[in-house]
Amino acid sequence: MAVEHLSSLDVDGLAASIATIRDPAVATGRDADALRIVVILAGSANEAAVVAGRVDALQQVGVTDVGVDAFGAEDSDVAGYVETLRAALSGAPTR
Repeated sequence: MAVEHLSSLDVDGLAASIATIRDPAVATGRDADALRIVVILAGSANEAAVVAGRVDALQQVGVTDVGVDAFGAEDSDVAGYVETLRAALSGAPTR
């Protein structure tokens, strides 16, 4: 699991970190598809559109699960946040 701030998310750096985990696991016979790579996106409250725009890149580098801040401001529209993410994920592959 990694915690990254949305405003400074470095997908290439994350890809290198994932390879550091995945490569030795595969070398010892583990199934790479069975590994869960979790990224928590700090600072993502009220930023559903930004998160949605990064989902594809995160999946491409091997992230399997993303945690977000759905709460964080008094005017948060949690239902809208969830719907924005759901729309972004509607075409995404599932495990």
